[in-house]
Amino acid sequence: MIRTRTELQDVVIEQPFDVPAEDGIKHYVTFLHEEPTDEQVEALLDGQHEAETFEVSGREVYSELDKEALGDGRFTDAGKVLGMEAIRRNWDVVTAVQELSE
Repeated sequence: MIRTRTELQDVVIEQPFDVPAEDGIKHYVTFLHEEPTDEQVEALLDGQHEAETFEVSGREVYSELDKEALGDGRFTDAGKVLGMEAIRRNWDVVTAVQELSE
């Protein structure tokens, strides 16, 4: 899932969650090959559990995960639920790549 420098900057600017977050809270971005339909987004939001929060913006799915509340469970694979190619990256990796691109 390739993004231009400008697109990656927009991903960082549009991040909807408070970063840095409190202990146990992790942030991720799932980069999608294409923008999901409203029906796909609805399926993703319906499938999230109490330890996760998703925000979909264009070809990105931002997620906030409470690792303590998740326990030994597995996080939701947004790409799989949406039925499309996707790659998920930790927020620290996203911001580090964005900084390197400058």
